[in-house]
Amino acid sequence: FDPTELINGIRQLYKTREGWLSPFPWCEEFQFFLGNIFTRLKVVRRKKTRGVITDVFVDMSSILDPYEECSAPRTVLIEGEPGMGKTTYCKKYAYDWATKQQNLRAAAPQHLKWYCC
Repeated sequence: FDPTELINGIRQLYKTREGWLSPFPWCEEFQFFLGNIFTRLKVVRRKKTRGVITDVFVDMSSILDPYEECSAPRTVLIEGEPGMGKTTYCKKYAYDWATKQQNLRAAAPQHLKWYCC
């Protein structure tokens, strides 16, 4: 089984469906195209060692890069207060994956799962 055709179909779906952001749930006609959003989203990698919390800011595209505790991360938990941009971040990451943006590193996933909870 060659998953290439399936992956390309998913990429196409993400390009069309996930390429848009509706910032106001009550007005779905007002949308932004994710390809035109240039805001640099900040991601904080939080580490707790011996009761001391350390925050490290990382680039949006490097969340799956290897780090000290894990040489090949496969799962990322994105959490935060309401309105902080979790959905925007995930949609932008999925869109960049689908359009094969150059800013995604070699660690970018070949397969991307989307969970809305």
